[in-house]
Amino acid sequence: MIELLLIYKWSIISGVIVGSTLALVGAQLASRNESIKSFLLSQAAALGILIALMIEMIIMPEHQHDLGVFPMILGFITASLMFYIFDHFKKLNSRFKNSYFLSIYVVFLAIESICVALVPNLDSHSKNSYIGDISLVTNIEAQFISAFALIIFIFIWKKWLQVTHISFLKNTFDQYIHSSQQKKLNRYFTFATIALITLSIELLGMLFTLSCLFIPIVILSGKNIPIVKIRSILTFAVTLGVTSGVLASFGMMKLPTVPAITIFIVFASYLLSRRSYE
Repeated sequence: MIELLLIYKWSIISGVIVGSTLALVGAQLASRNESIKSFLLSQAAALGILIALMIEMIIMPEHQHDLGVFPMILGFITASLMFYIFDHFKKLNSRFKNSYFLSIYVVFLAIESICVALVPNLDSHSKNSYIGDISLVTNIEAQFISAFALIIFIFIWKKWLQVTHISFLKNTFDQYIHSSQQKKLNRYFTFATIALITLSIELLGMLFTLSCLFIPIVILSGKNIPIVKIRSILTFAVTLGVTSGVLASFGMMKLPTVPAITIFIVFASYLLSRRSYE
């Protein structure tokens, strides 16, 4: 067990740092009532990555097609385009927004199926991108995404109250940017969110990304927890879930790592939600 922990130490570290950052981001997105939008942003990023890999396979059939810079850039572009499309939806009748979102998701599935049909070698990546496996991340990839996520984590931690204030105004009044400082801060948060989701999906998979984004805050949302303290609780829940899931998968070799992490995040969040907070 100790030897496995040493071998995969950077994978575990990346899972803890990225997962904790996603949890903080997810709390803000949930408070803005943007969970469905965020799910579709994740789908858009995954689709962009898939299209980039398809292009690489067509142009360079002998290439090993490891995930790299081009898939990450195209994933970020598709997610960014989807974000601006969502801004246009603000003008639409709110009763039909979920129908529009569901329609977009169906279109994404159709495009993905077409890509896989055109380039059958994409099928394995298409399946793996949803489940993911942090044990397959190289040390360099793990170090890169850890450093990137840590910067975002520190930014959100320090600006937690300001970002929370913007989230409250947006959810309450739907017109929330009043000062240049708020606009600047919100742009930073939006960029960080899209970039982190894209990179996390590319390296760690859709299941890991969505689990860390929404499971902790959904389970903890019904509790009377101070705004400042929720940061620590979310971070601890994900840290406990990731490490427990990894240890469980090491102890039972047939147990897939990321699904185990998801289940343990549920348990950790639930246990923390049972505490009383004043």
